[in-house]
Amino acid sequence: MTCLVTLNFIKSMNIDTENVYYYVSEEAGNTIGTTANLKPFDFVSLKDLLYALMLPSGNDAATCLAENVGTHMY
Repeated sequence: MTCLVTLNFIKSMNIDTENVYYYVSEEAGNTIGTTANLKPFDFVSLKDLLYALMLPSGNDAATCLAENVGTHMY
């Protein structure tokens, strides 16, 4: 669902996923479970976050996307 919401957000805002970077919070970087090994306090491109969300099914990438995209939805 995080992927679907993010893709809809990208389309509606006409975002260039290679040039938009999001901050990885401490909470996202320390998420347990399947991860993409994101490090807290890094900046990661939206394209790389989507890749990390879909390929290794990274919980940390999902958390990072939810924190960042979710704040811009409304």
